[in-house]
Amino acid sequence: MTLQLDDLRVRRLGECRYDSPLSEMLTTKQTSPHYVAEGDRVLLEDTVSMLVEHDLPPDQVPSFEAAGPRKKIYFDPTSSPRES
Repeated sequence: MTLQLDDLRVRRLGECRYDSPLSEMLTTKQTSPHYVAEGDRVLLEDTVSMLVEHDLPPDQVPSFEAAGPRKKIYFDPTSSPRES
């Protein structure tokens, strides 16, 4: 089975409308251990030879969405229930 980029895409929960509580601290950084840019991807293949076999442009190579906080989030953190 050959995996394609669409096989690895995370389905969206909806529009990210709320600023992350971390966004103020990260306004000057594009990518850091504390923020992941929307375009960041983690490659499925771990060797150059396997990557070359796909013969695809970089934006179409099989890859996963990078984990981590984003500038925008799906929920309003000020109205989320908190445990006591």
